[in-house]
Amino acid sequence: MLPILKSDEWMNGFYNMLFKEGLGWCASCFTTDPTNEIMWAHYADGNKGVCLEFDLSTTPDLHEKTFPVEYNDTFPVINSVDDLPEALLRKRTAWKYENEWRILTNVRGGKPFNKASLTAIYFGCSVTKDKIDEIRNLMISSGYTKVDFRQFSFYINKIKFTPLDDFPFPKKKKNIHLNMT
Repeated sequence: MLPILKSDEWMNGFYNMLFKEGLGWCASCFTTDPTNEIMWAHYADGNKGVCLEFDLSTTPDLHEKTFPVEYNDTFPVINSVDDLPEALLRKRTAWKYENEWRILTNVRGGKPFNKASLTAIYFGCSVTKDKIDEIRNLMISSGYTKVDFRQFSFYINKIKFTPLDDFPFPKKKKNIHLNMT
């Protein structure tokens, strides 16, 4: 009976019950490496997004609920709500590059934090200057006066690109005509 109960349909229903319906569990995800290009590719809308840097030690309520994700291809058995924290803090080893930490709560909605906790906003390399100015002005008018603003630029080093006009194509062979008699 257990394999039937833990089918994809059952797991999807369990997930909906935990996160979308009554129980209201919430996982907020963070990384320790804001310069990870793969993270920007996966989560930043073509480098048009932002990454927020927090120092959660200034918000003790959230700091106490922040845990590192364990990367492991073996998952715990979920038999009750008590098994959730361990399950919610585990991902397959293929995702290890994310260096992820999570805040786990069972309270829906936003997670208030001390304004001093937000230390920087990193803008993707495709964010326009107008959008940066708009967000910067909004942050300053909202009382975030000690936030650093940074924009990424990704470079390709040690690779030489030859212009196509100068590319050494092989010389074109003369057409050969065969006469058949």
